[in-house]
Amino acid sequence: MIYQKILQEFIRQLSDEHMKDVSLMEQLSEKSSSEEFLAAHRVTHSIKGVAGNLCMRPLAEAAANLDRKLKLNHPPEPEQLQMFRKLLEQSYTEVHTWLLAQHSAPPLSVTVSGEGGAGASDVSILARLRGLMAEIRNSQYIDESELEEITDTLKNYYHEGIDAEVLWKTVTQALDQFDFEQAASALQRLLNKLESAS
Repeated sequence: MIYQKILQEFIRQLSDEHMKDVSLMEQLSEKSSSEEFLAAHRVTHSIKGVAGNLCMRPLAEAAANLDRKLKLNHPPEPEQLQMFRKLLEQSYTEVHTWLLAQHSAPPLSVTVSGEGGAGASDVSILARLRGLMAEIRNSQYIDESELEEITDTLKNYYHEGIDAEVLWKTVTQALDQFDFEQAASALQRLLNKLESAS
């Protein structure tokens, strides 16, 4: 499950890296080097982006506030760092709890109707791919079973000379690597070709 993989990687970074990074930020002073501020800035910038994509607004805002100071080579206030550390710990706990709950829950399934002729099939796959595009652009949960079912449906189009197999493989590989821009780009090309062929 793509969304779960992202969250698992996020909490791994929280536990293995980011808590140590906060400790290093606490040691910053007006005498710290530009390289030290730059390293801290990269951390807060990364957390800001990931937290924003995962809709963790308080953490994203706290990271953004730190980011602005660090870009100016200004050490953060102790209260800022204390709040940031607290939000990181809360985020870790909430995500970890959610992942445990998902692990014990039955897997989600997507039911697809097989009724209709070729025209209905074209509309169905286009609708599903557009839905997937919306999920990718909104960083929403994407179930592995959804991707597998789209793969099975798309096999009907592999022989039509529209590179459906190559483009879809690019989409799934990009999603596995959490490269959502690449996934959206390849998916849009696939949609364009399917729409032209339908």
